[in-house]
Amino acid sequence: MNLQRLVSLPVSLLLLSVVFACGDGTRPPTAPSASSLSGAWQGTLASPINPLGNTDPLFTESSPVTFELTQNGLQVSGTLRIAQDDAPDLVGTITGTLTSGAFPSRLDYVATYGIADGQCKATFSGVLNVSARELVGSVHGQNCVREFGGTLSALKST
Repeated sequence: MNLQRLVSLPVSLLLLSVVFACGDGTRPPTAPSASSLSGAWQGTLASPINPLGNTDPLFTESSPVTFELTQNGLQVSGTLRIAQDDAPDLVGTITGTLTSGAFPSRLDYVATYGIADGQCKATFSGVLNVSARELVGSVHGQNCVREFGGTLSALKST
C-alpha cells in the first residue's frame, strides 16, 4: 500500500463524519413548543361582503379580534372577543388541534360566539398557519344573519 493512500483514507473518513454529524440542512423546522400558543393574541377577522352574489366584493367587513389561548400538547382552547363598532362585543370560545408534522404548523379550529344576551349564536372554523408569534388563515362560518368567509390573522401580544 502506498503512502498517499494511507494518508487520504483518514482524511476521507474525517470528511464523511463531519457531513453526517452536521446533516445536509434539509430537516424541516420544528413545530412551536408545547406552550408557545398559550397567551394573549390580537388580530383581525376580515370578511368580504358580496351582495346579490356578485363575484367582486362590495367591501370587506373587518373586526378586531382577541384570543386568550391555552395549549396542552397539541390541543388548543381559549376565549375570544370580536369587537363591533356599533354593537356589543361578541364573546365566545375557540378549540383546535395543532398539526405539527407539516411546515408551517397548522391549527384546525372551531369557534363559537354570540352576543352576551344569548340571542345570536354563531360558529366559524378554518385552518390557521402557525408560528410562535403569528396565526394566519381561513375562516368560514354562519352567524344569525348570513354565511361568511374570509381571513383571520393575529399576533401574539404576551
